[in-house]
Order: sequence, then structure tokens, then C-alpha cells
Amino acid sequence: GGQLVPLSTLTDLGADLVEIQGQHQVQRLSSPAAQLAFLDRFCGAHHLQHLDRYRAVHAELRSVRSRLERSEEAAREREREKDLLAYQVREIEGAGLRPGEAADLKAEAARLEHAERLRDLAGTAVEALAGEGRGADALRAAAAATGQAAELDRVAGDLARRLATLSEEAADLASTLRDYAEGVDVDPVRLEVVSERQGAIRALERKYGEGEEAVLEFLA
Repeated sequence: GGQLVPLSTLTDLGADLVEIQGQHQVQRLSSPAAQLAFLDRFCGAHHLQHLDRYRAVHAELRSVRSRLERSEEAAREREREKDLLAYQVREIEGAGLRPGEAADLKAEAARLEHAERLRDLAGTAVEALAGEGRGADALRAAAAATGQAAELDRVAGDLARRLATLSEEAADLASTLRDYAEGVDVDPVRLEVVSERQGAIRALERKYGEGEEAVLEFLA
């Protein structure tokens, strides 16, 4: 048929196409299949009817066995899939992931990475606001001056009130800035913990979806 085939295939096909005559002309009779076919025909029509029924039953048996094997393979595949899904559930649940955690970790990592710089900047702001003769002192002096002016002129009363509010706000802001500066920790150990946690979350996202919500949706 214009196709390359193994020699064994050519031999099988040739047996039905060519009868070899010559020194080995009985070669076909040495084939077990040919011998069996001769024997079956010799046994008569009744035997051939039984043979046809047997072949039909045998074909059905082979079909059933094939379906059974496919069913068993499908069952094994389901068990493998169940094991995989169980592993994935354990992995995600074990991570204790929560929505918004990646953003919180990113912000914390930024603070830890730049802790010294943040502390210096906060200190500069405190000094500018609360240093001797600086912002807060200037506002207090301005508030005091306008307060005295308000005693002499009601028009200055609104300015005095506004400056008094600013002076109080500046003092409170300076205190808050000091607390912020003192609260900025230079903690390389914590930074390493945060970095490892970020890596763990990224590993989950590569497998199960972009973002904590997608990972948790996969888990569900």
C-alpha cells in the first residue's frame, strides 16, 4: 500500500497473497493458524457455527476486559488526583494565608529595609518642629502675641484662636513624631522573617493563582 512496514507484517500479508510453489511448497501447512483453519473446516458446518459463537463471546470478553482495565485505570487516576488535591489543601491551609497579608508584608518590609533612613528623617522633622526656637516655639510666640492683640482689638481674636490651635497641634504633632521615630525598629531578624514569608506567599501564588484571594478561592 505504499507504506513502510516491518518484515513480519509483510510476511503476514504475503501469506494471503502469494502461494509459494517449489521445494518448500508445504511451507503454509507448517503454520499453526493454517493447520487450525483446516481442522475447523474439516469438523463441519456445525462446528463452524459453534466457532462463530465462541468468537463473538470471546470478542465481547475482550471488550469487557478492556472497559474494566480503563475503569480501573480511571479509578487509579482519581486516587492520584485525590492525593494531589489533599496535598494542595494541606499546603495552603498550613500556610495560614489571609487576604491582604502580602500588602501588609510589603509595607513592613519597606519600613524595615529603610528603618535607619526613616528614623533620621523623623528626627529631622522633630528638630524642625520642636527644636529650641523652631516651629512650635515660633507658633507659641505668635499665638501669645495675637492673644495680646485680641485683648486690644476684637478683629485679632480670630487670628489668635487659629494660632492657638496651630500651636497646640504643633506640640501634639511633635510628640507624635518622637513616638514614631522611637517606634521605627532596625531589626534584621524580623526583616528576614518577613522576606521568607513573602517568598512562601509568592510560591503559593505561582501554583494556585495571583493574589491571596485567588489562592484561597482555589482552596475552596
